[in-house]
Amino acid sequence: MDGQTPEINDAGRRILEALGEGVFVLDAKASISEVNEAAVRLLGYRRDQLIGRPFEELVAEADLLALVGVAAALGEGVEHNLNILLKDHEDDYVLVTATTSPLQLDGSAARGYVLLCRDAGTIQDMLSEENRRAAAEAERADMEARARGVAEEREQEQREFGQQRKLESIGQLAAGIAHEINTPTQFVGDNVQFAREAFTDLMAFVQRCKEALEESDTSSGPLEAIASALEEADVDYLSEELPTAFEQTLEGVRRIAKIVSAMKDFSHRDIGVRRATDLHAAVETTVTVSRNEWKTVAKVEFDFAPDMPHVPCFADELKQVLLNLIVNSAQAIADTAEDGELGTITIGTRKCGDMAELWIADTGRGIDEAIREQIFDPFFTTKEVGKGTGQGLAIAHSVVQKHGGEILLESEVGKGTSFRIRLPLWVDAD
Repeated sequence: MDGQTPEINDAGRRILEALGEGVFVLDAKASISEVNEAAVRLLGYRRDQLIGRPFEELVAEADLLALVGVAAALGEGVEHNLNILLKDHEDDYVLVTATTSPLQLDGSAARGYVLLCRDAGTIQDMLSEENRRAAAEAERADMEARARGVAEEREQEQREFGQQRKLESIGQLAAGIAHEINTPTQFVGDNVQFAREAFTDLMAFVQRCKEALEESDTSSGPLEAIASALEEADVDYLSEELPTAFEQTLEGVRRIAKIVSAMKDFSHRDIGVRRATDLHAAVETTVTVSRNEWKTVAKVEFDFAPDMPHVPCFADELKQVLLNLIVNSAQAIADTAEDGELGTITIGTRKCGDMAELWIADTGRGIDEAIREQIFDPFFTTKEVGKGTGQGLAIAHSVVQKHGGEILLESEVGKGTSFRIRLPLWVDAD
């Protein structure tokens, strides 16, 4: 049945129009065979501009690979959810949450597919929704804790409140990142790449013209005018400076793409699943996500062990620990840094026997010896009222213990602080 267009009868079409989500019905070749009014409003095209069009033409290039990965699951009749960027009628992009389902299966081959799309808003909106879900889970856990007694209820409330505040901090970081991202930059990079290639070809032509003029008698009127124009255009200067300008622009586009990729990775929730994790990738993602917190007060340096194996851990919780420690380091440096002077945050890894060690050191104010034994206690903080809950390090300590590891503190007042996290490289099977 491949290649046949799914037929929608009158009753089916009325159902489509009653849905609030944008519906795209695709044939087996992924061309659009039907849309509802909500889909038309979502992207701003006329219906006749969408019907018959390959759906991939509406998808941002960076998300095409995601759709390829979904295709196999759909062919076996498996529903799939994903976030993708769709191009609207003004060549801007709309972030949507899409639910993809196979349509009219015959054995293992689908006659078509249905995509239900709703506007997912900004990255910050996505994280706010995650915060709301986390708050709902915290409320249910709180009700269970009360049934176990007043003492246990208090401890559970403390942990949930701290976790909720940390999730809210992710939303604040996302706002800072979103502020640095103006509009989708894919087409900017493509155009700059085209301009750079065209300029290279043009300069080759100009160079040949110069060589021909040097071998000719330029005293005649036309040739003299051409030689004069080339000199006034300062072609030699342009040939040296413009390639650098093109490369710097493309580097800016790549940097924005890296920020967006890191934000997607960091916001991915994989709660309760221990997986073999690349510590270096987790660190780099978290550093990119937290850049808005440290970029004005510190530089970040890496000291990664080249032979570091993957570590079995709860990756999302470990990244939350890293985020807490990086933000704390940035704040410690900000409290003591002079105007215009950048401190240093160094993050390194090494293998210690059957343990993996991850350490974060800063050049901040350090921690007074009198309070070092208290820093992992819930609600203990040295920050001003309203600037800290005293839960960040308590949660970090709890997460590391959950992994069967340990977190160690080294600090010297006036010179800085270092936290060393040690995690087992293997875990017993359940």
